[in-house]
Formats: sequence, C-alpha cells, structure tokens
Amino acid sequence: MKTIGLIGGISPESTAIHRRRLERPRPPGAEGVRLGCTELSLLIGLDDVAVPFLDPTRLHAASASAFAFS
Repeated sequence: MKTIGLIGGISPESTAIHRRRLERPRPPGAEGVRLGCTELSLLIGLDDVAVPFLDPTRLHAASASAFAFS
C-alpha cells in the first residue's frame, strides 16, 4: 500500500504529489495556500514551489519565540 503523507515516511513520490497539489490553480482572490499541518513542511520547502504559502511550523516557532522573549 502506498502512502501519500508522512505515515510511510518521506519519499520522492509523496513530495511530488504535494508539490503538484500546491501548483494547482487557486480560486479567484486567493493569494497563496496554507499548509494544513506542521508535518507538510518536511515535504515542501519554501523554495520548492512558486506559489506563496504559509508554513505552520515556522509560524508556531516564531510565535513561541516571541512569547518566550516578551
């Protein structure tokens, strides 16, 4: 059985599948995409696709750092 996400580990196939999903046409008015879970940033890097996206791992880390040092 093939896995698409991270349950079976990171593979070139699962990375390619998610890259293709990010490159699909966006709905009118959309400026980018949001990765739905923190694990997806292990598959997709900021430089891997041309579409702008929000990486929840980076957002969580930035918020935690800001909170810790405030």
